[in-house]
Amino acid sequence: MSKNDLFHLYSNPWGLHLNSNARKDNKYICLSGNSGVGKSTLLKSIGETIFKHDDRTIAVDEKSIHHPFLSSLFFDTQKYGFQIQLNFMIQRSLLINKCMDDGYNLIMERSHFDDRIFMTHLYNEGVINKSEYNTYMQLWEQLLKRTRIPNIMILLNLPLNKAIENVTADELYGRRPKEFPDETKKEKWLSSWHNLYMDFFDEMRKNGHNIKTIEFNENVSIENVVSQITDALDFTSTEARKKDVSNDVKEMFEKAKKAMSNAHNPYSGVAVGACIRSSDGKMYTGCNIENISSSVTLCAEAAAIGNMLSAGSKRISEIVIVSNKNELISPCGACRQRMVEFTDSSVKVHMFNCNGDYETDTFGKLMPRAFKDSTFPDTIPLKTI
Repeated sequence: MSKNDLFHLYSNPWGLHLNSNARKDNKYICLSGNSGVGKSTLLKSIGETIFKHDDRTIAVDEKSIHHPFLSSLFFDTQKYGFQIQLNFMIQRSLLINKCMDDGYNLIMERSHFDDRIFMTHLYNEGVINKSEYNTYMQLWEQLLKRTRIPNIMILLNLPLNKAIENVTADELYGRRPKEFPDETKKEKWLSSWHNLYMDFFDEMRKNGHNIKTIEFNENVSIENVVSQITDALDFTSTEARKKDVSNDVKEMFEKAKKAMSNAHNPYSGVAVGACIRSSDGKMYTGCNIENISSSVTLCAEAAAIGNMLSAGSKRISEIVIVSNKNELISPCGACRQRMVEFTDSSVKVHMFNCNGDYETDTFGKLMPRAFKDSTFPDTIPLKTI
């Protein structure tokens, strides 16, 4: 897997140009646990595995929501702790919802559920008062109603001494900044976070909020966790849309894409290509041709039908349509009526998006009760005036 292939997977999510996609089968996987328990390492393994199944996948580590003033959380907690933790929660909710709404699989370090752990820690430390804590928790409850919950949550449960050792080693070798002002505060805070996470894990094991949980500890390998995730998630439909297609349809798809590249679309920006396979086995393509007078715009399907008829072929036996959008493209009403003249209800219509995802319907399903010559049987006499 090349670096270019993994562009979306490891890019800064705030800098990505995400495009809306109406898909509903995308997944959200959260890695929950204390600092130093291996979330970043596991994130990469899970992310690259999911990416192989579906390249609309983004992996987001905790650094993506770190504020430039993060050091103030540790060095001037009394003054900045409340605001920085509030910022974490809001940014996380925004990232989760935007990535999910735009149709990406999301693998993320920590979740909305984790955020309350760190504010509870500050309250227990006496850094924030009761009123501030209650205000935060009320906002947390409201955001819970607006924030997508994970499909799967990985509970990373390593012993406290191991977490402290890992954090210290990461600081020593430059894998993470030295955030704590001294070792005493580091051990005290990591210990507090560990205890709060143990309570949270017990909560998840008991009621789970309808989230599937997978345990990760010293006795479980990364490979085992990744295997449990792929077993739990159904990627069959995603892969089927891209692989379970005949060679004829693949060829038609490529021809339709080539036609799409010639689209004249200065007004909408939507490019569409169509490829028809006629009853005599020949293939004909067309692209959309827009006009400033929208009523004379020519759809890709209409252009392909015109090319078919001009070459002497008469009937459509199969059609592929593709666009430059993430949504699957479907023939408009006018094109469906045009197709009535040259097809029948059993003809397959393959509708693709720009990623190669597709759905297939019969023309009869797309155009039930079609308006055609049989609508007016010749057995019905015309009335005389």
